[in-house]
Formats: sequence, structure tokens, C-alpha cells
Amino acid sequence: MEELSRQNEASSDSCDEAQRLLEGRWMEGGTATAVTAPTAPSPVARETEPLGKLYEHLSECSPCRNEASALVDLDRKLEVGLRSLEDAVPELDPERLRATIARVETAFFPHQTFVRRLRRGVRFVLWTTFFALALAGALGLAVALHRAIRDINL
Repeated sequence: MEELSRQNEASSDSCDEAQRLLEGRWMEGGTATAVTAPTAPSPVARETEPLGKLYEHLSECSPCRNEASALVDLDRKLEVGLRSLEDAVPELDPERLRATIARVETAFFPHQTFVRRLRRGVRFVLWTTFFALALAGALGLAVALHRAIRDINL
């Protein structure tokens, strides 16, 4: 009984490791080649490489083999679906991208054009005020200089 329990624990550990390897390979995009290898790995590779151990485990464990087959089927379906999407989406054109961004900006931020116009007007008023004050300061300095020169000459 105790030996059966140890075998179940060992099987569970190897199933967990196999599942981790399968998930890792699937996330990397290599599930189909890892699970449906055309030839079995060599005995040395089975002992040393994680994929060899995975292949060995899949040949012995039917639940893991079923899960691997389900991943392979899902991978193939995703590949077919994404390939059809690739043909459906047009090539990215910079001009089209700029037009889309402009359309989205005006659609979601209609007040932005108002703020730009308002800001342009405020900027004009501020620069005009700055130049008017600078001119008034220069005029005041010229008048003060003229009076000083006139007072010296008297």
C-alpha cells in the first residue's frame, strides 16, 4: 500500500513537471514540435534533456498525453485563425496612422481645438503686452536720459 502511494506521488511529481514543461514550450511557441516529434529522441537525450524526459513521460502517461494533444490542437487552431487575420488586416501606412490619430483626437477631445484657439489668442495678447511694456520702458529710459543730458547742459 505504501509503495503504491509513493508511485502515485512520483507520478504526480512527473506529471507536474511535464505540465510545467508543456506550458513553457507552448508559451514559447514550440508545443507542436515538442509533442509531436517525428522521431523519438535518443536514449541519451531522454535521460539528459528535459524534452526527452517529457517525451518519455508522454509515452507513459495518458492524461498528460491527452493534455498535450489538446494543446497541439489549440495551437493549430490559433495558427489557422491568426493566419487568416494576418491577411485581413491591411498594411500599416504612416499617413493612415496619422489620419486615424487625428480622427480619434477630435472625436474624444472636441474641446482641444477650442483650447488651441484660445491659447493662441492668449499667447498673442501676452506677447503684445510684453512688447508694449518693453517699448514703454525704453521710452521712459529715453525720456530720463534726455532730461539728464538737458540738466547737465544748463
